[in-house]
Amino acid sequence: QQKDGGFSYSTDGSSDVDDTAATLMALSGAKKLGAAITNLSQSIETAKTYILTSQNGDGGFTYDPNPTTSWDTTSNVSSTSWTLMALNSLGLSDSAQALSAQNYLRGTQQADGSFPYQPSYPPGDTFDTSFAILALNGSSWPIAIFNGSDISPTGTSVSPTPTPTLTPTPTPTPTVIATATPTPTPTPVPTN
Repeated sequence: QQKDGGFSYSTDGSSDVDDTAATLMALSGAKKLGAAITNLSQSIETAKTYILTSQNGDGGFTYDPNPTTSWDTTSNVSSTSWTLMALNSLGLSDSAQALSAQNYLRGTQQADGSFPYQPSYPPGDTFDTSFAILALNGSSWPIAIFNGSDISPTGTSVSPTPTPTLTPTPTPTPTVIATATPTPTPTPVPTN
C-alpha cells in the first residue's frame, strides 16, 4: 500500500484506481472471513479514501487520477466499474459516490446494450461490458471464496448425457458380377 492509501500493480509503481479497487475487494473478502491481518481495517479505510477522492465530477473514475503522471484523467468504464464493485464489496452500493458512478456507467451504455471504454470511443466491447454488468448488478469479486474443505459442487447438478456406443458395421462381402464371355467374330471370307 502506498503512502496515499492506494495500491499499484507493482511494488515500485504509483497508486492507481483499478488496482486499489481490486485490492479493496480482496481485503474486504479477507475481513468478512475473519482474517487476522494487522491493520486490516485501517488499510481498507485509507484505500477507500484514495478511491473516493479520485472520483471525477461526472461520477466516473479514471485509471490514474494524478495529472502529473496520467496520460488521461477522464473517466472510463473499466475504472468506474472496478471502483463500483469495490464499493459494493464494502456495502456502500447505496452511497452517493456509488450512485453517481452507477449514473456515469448507465450514461455510457450504447444502443446495442454494450459499454465502451469511454463514451468517445464507441462501440462497446465485451471486456468493459462484462465489468459494467457486474458492477451495476451490485456484485463484486470474489464471487465466492473456497474454504479448502468443501469440494462438492453447488448449484444444479446436471447428469451427463449418455454417449451412444458404436456397433461395428460389418464389412460388405464383395459381390461377383458375371461378365459375358466374348464371342469370337467370324473371319470374313473373300469372295470372287
